[in-house]
Amino acid sequence: MDLLDASSPGGTLFGVIPFNSVLPSTYRELAAYADGTVYFTERLDLGLGARYSQNRQTYDETVYGLFATGSSAVSTPPVATSSQSVTTYLINPRFRITNGSILYARIASGFRPGGPNFVLAPGLGNPTFSADTLWNYELGGKFTSQDKRASLAADVFDIQWKNIQLTVNNGGVNQLENAGNARVRGAEVSFNYRTGPALTLGGSMAYTDAHLTTAAPVIGIKSPGARLPLSPKFNFSLLATYNFNINADYRGAFTITDRYLGDRTAGYAGSLVSPLYRLDGYNTVDLGLTLYAPHGLEMDLFAKNLFDVAGEVSASTLANEYNPAAPVPVQISLPRTVGLTLKIKLP
Repeated sequence: MDLLDASSPGGTLFGVIPFNSVLPSTYRELAAYADGTVYFTERLDLGLGARYSQNRQTYDETVYGLFATGSSAVSTPPVATSSQSVTTYLINPRFRITNGSILYARIASGFRPGGPNFVLAPGLGNPTFSADTLWNYELGGKFTSQDKRASLAADVFDIQWKNIQLTVNNGGVNQLENAGNARVRGAEVSFNYRTGPALTLGGSMAYTDAHLTTAAPVIGIKSPGARLPLSPKFNFSLLATYNFNINADYRGAFTITDRYLGDRTAGYAGSLVSPLYRLDGYNTVDLGLTLYAPHGLEMDLFAKNLFDVAGEVSASTLANEYNPAAPVPVQISLPRTVGLTLKIKLP
């Protein structure tokens, strides 16, 4: 990471680079896993799996320049280390109602490794962060009609997330820190229905309730209940595809897709470190026309975000920790985009 003086051709200030830092690191992971399925009857089976992994990271932070804290060079102890060992599990019973319909449950665990942070000066954040872990509990079903024209999938889930890794700005530098526990509960459903040889309808929708279940002192939250950022409570999509024949050699498909992403938040309610900003929900419509020709030729004409909706995708409120009146940078959805793609399948 470099801090340069833009007014100087060499980027120096008083002949010296204002600030320069490097954080070289290596990551090594060793893992072993096994999985299998036990069949109790023709309809009932149980999938089991386990994975053990051990990772080790080495790193050496060096800071130098005019604004290096207290000296021309500051570094962590040579070859500092960070390591974790973890075992994750999968339990997946299934019951087949018919050949095309099943009920299932899934219990699975997961983790993300920890690692090093860049620290601008002693006391400005933690030099390392720890792994975070989760358990996912899910119940669901997948159903297909006897004539194969209709299908439905639905599930409910409960995710318990511990020691979550969050981005925190310390002294102007973004770091990852562990900030308590969270819980994510919700439901999902999707369907597909072929009304005839030409028209197919489909769609999906989801409800999600994601919030902190503990206090998170590193981001200034003293009590549980804050909603997790960028987690819409509702979203859905609808899709229609119409297939048609032009002649014996040429055929095509017309597709229209409508997507809605519900309101979300950036930052956290009650936090002065990562202040709250509300992102409005938005709706986009995409069109697609595909033509299939002999010799494996395919032409795709598309119009994405047909009505040029400026949807708020995400935002960052990290600067508002230091200046509550600072403008919030918001990432906007891709504007209306029209294009043509040509594909050819080689024999």
